[in-house]
Amino acid sequence: MQINKEKLTKMIEEIILIDIEDGIDEILAIIASKKDTQDDRDELGELRQMQTEFKEIIQEVENNELEDDEIESLIQELTDYINGDFQE
Repeated sequence: MQINKEKLTKMIEEIILIDIEDGIDEILAIIASKKDTQDDRDELGELRQMQTEFKEIIQEVENNELEDDEIESLIQELTDYINGDFQE
């Protein structure tokens, strides 16, 4: 479903990746101030990995590699995460 593909891509590009990039910038500022901890460096690695994974999802959507039910599931998971209802 084209609408869901567009919705998923828009959610990732306009919300998720921006949040991740903001987090990366914050940690880089801490590192630049020489006040970083190992936890900060670990979090930076995790954020960069998440960034890569979400960019890969966008690529999969563009290449029609995801089924409609996978797209719907991702939209629901991201909606829950954005709304603070995400359960790990």
